[in-house]
Amino acid sequence: MAESFPRKWELGKIVRFGWTIDEELVVLNEEGVYRVHNLQGDYRQFSLGSEAAETGMLDARIWENGLVALTGALTFLEVKGWLGSKPLTLATARKFMSSLRLLVLTVPQT
Repeated sequence: MAESFPRKWELGKIVRFGWTIDEELVVLNEEGVYRVHNLQGDYRQFSLGSEAAETGMLDARIWENGLVALTGALTFLEVKGWLGSKPLTLATARKFMSSLRLLVLTVPQT
């Protein structure tokens, strides 16, 4: 798989990467674009939407069956599964950011 990766990553800065339950590599970039790579080197590409592209990605957590990402607008987006479903807005952190001291995203328990 390593030799099938592009020698130069053309999608900008990588924010987070992780593995799916099917042993596919998920790579999320700073513009909210994520790719799901299989072991043969093929990939499917999806987007977290226009807000993610405009404001950028601050952080994300990827687990076996989905991801949660924090946008530059301090909005949490969730993707369930790896079929390119539309991201679900979970919450907006703007209201409480002035008093926020620690933020932890945990992987859902299955």
